[in-house]
Amino acid sequence: MYVKCQSLEDARQVFDKCPERDVCTWNTLLAGYSKTGRIEDARQMFDEMPERDTFSWTTVVAGYVRHGLAEEALNVFRRMQRDGMNVTEFTIASVLSACAAIPALKLGCEVHSHLVRTGVEYDVFVWSALVDMYAKCGILEYSCQVFDKMHEKDVVSWTMMIGRFVQSGHGEKALKLFSQMLRVCVKPNQFTFASVLNACATQTALVLGEQVHAQIIRSDLQGGTFVESALVDMYAKCGNVESAREVFDRMSKPDLVSWSAMIAGYAQNGFAKEALGLFEKMLTTGLKPDHIVFLGVLSACTHAGLVDEGRHYFESMIRDHGITHGADHYACMIDLFGRCGHLDEAELLLDKMPFEPDVFLWAAGLSACRTHGNIKLGERAAEHLFQLEPENPATYITLSNIYAAAGRWDDVTRVRKIMEDRGVRKKPGWSWIEVRDRVHAFMVGDRSHPQIEDVYAMLEGLGGKMKEEGYVPDTNFVLRDIDLENKESVLNHHSEKLAIAFGLIATPPGTSVRIIKNLRICGDCHTAIKFISKIVAREIVVRDSSRFHHFRNGICSCGDYW
Repeated sequence: MYVKCQSLEDARQVFDKCPERDVCTWNTLLAGYSKTGRIEDARQMFDEMPERDTFSWTTVVAGYVRHGLAEEALNVFRRMQRDGMNVTEFTIASVLSACAAIPALKLGCEVHSHLVRTGVEYDVFVWSALVDMYAKCGILEYSCQVFDKMHEKDVVSWTMMIGRFVQSGHGEKALKLFSQMLRVCVKPNQFTFASVLNACATQTALVLGEQVHAQIIRSDLQGGTFVESALVDMYAKCGNVESAREVFDRMSKPDLVSWSAMIAGYAQNGFAKEALGLFEKMLTTGLKPDHIVFLGVLSACTHAGLVDEGRHYFESMIRDHGITHGADHYACMIDLFGRCGHLDEAELLLDKMPFEPDVFLWAAGLSACRTHGNIKLGERAAEHLFQLEPENPATYITLSNIYAAAGRWDDVTRVRKIMEDRGVRKKPGWSWIEVRDRVHAFMVGDRSHPQIEDVYAMLEGLGGKMKEEGYVPDTNFVLRDIDLENKESVLNHHSEKLAIAFGLIATPPGTSVRIIKNLRICGDCHTAIKFISKIVAREIVVRDSSRFHHFRNGICSCGDYW
């Protein structure tokens, strides 16, 4: 009785006064200590037990797992095996959870082999733990094989597999599995929907995300903070900040995750003023910001060139909130200083930070050098990146572009030769647009699309109107040693322009055109799209490799600063 009421001190007094204690008596108090987090007391009692049964061993293993002590759990399990104790389904599930947490793939495989050898029909709980173990150990293929062989799958199993696909960067597979789940009439829960929304966010699948939102409403699960936070994140990462804010404003009591998602969403979409305003509003609620919230705040400052505000928030992390700066926060500040031309300050921050700069920090510095033509610092950043990530083509291309902008064509040739000798290939630029559930992709100068003649005709018509409005092609963004006429031709057929032209043809007038580009949008295309948005009187949303650009009536949300 006392254990069930969590009155463990009273339970201990009764236990100590018992004239005779059988294994059941010991196990009762042992389980009480384990479930309430008093794991050291549980272990001491376990060690003092004159006799132990399977329940005793399993209780300690499960207690360690429950409180994040996976190594200790596996040590107890190994002792259990040496003592020849039988294991239960709950023991196996707990051990697999410990293997997943460490991760300990070898032991997990041994447990799997034990399941196969015994031939016992274990319940869905054990097989779900096995699926999770392989996924967390990085063997997603084995995880899928186990999942496919499961005779019985409940909503927990489906949700776990969907979540592992998302966490492993396989958003498309996660969405396909969700469709399969619906076809076999398994009803999703709030955790399923949250994982699916995360998949939509990673795939920038706005239309599908909206459909999932409709399902959530029909399922009467939209009131849960967990799902609402995922909705805010999905809409923001798909470039629809208006819908993200609508969901956020309907939340009765947003948690820190929700505030963070909305602030980061504003930052990524170029609405720095709204991001900082929302952060200040959050502080008035009494919620304490964490390092993730500040990452969104600093990102907003970076994307808008707010140097003074960035300094203020960076310094306030330690001064006002006791939050230590991480590598991501330093990267934001170096990027901010670099974008604004404060390269000396960026280099000083690189030199004085309390840890060795990582790939992201040097990449931020290199990007700044490209913007402002600082060859010396660019060469320094590139050398570090060559050592840290020699297979990344972006470093070679960026350094080559720095040299090209300075007219140092011999150095351009030298860098490209090094790139060729090392077998590093440039990542081709792609832009794509989804229209009526079909994805249409384009490369620069593409001629493969079935409607490509219509696309080029649309671009030609727009080109004349753009020049009448004052557009002048910026050939500085063609970093190749060719004549002016050819440079203009290359610019006119960039992949993002082709995708937008197709979108204007294939979607109804007045609707938004949304495209994605796998690389950073070039300056000339950015200028051109501003003109196009004004001429066609339509919103054009471009997601490039770093952020969203919302073009409306000749103006971009980034304020021409990106």
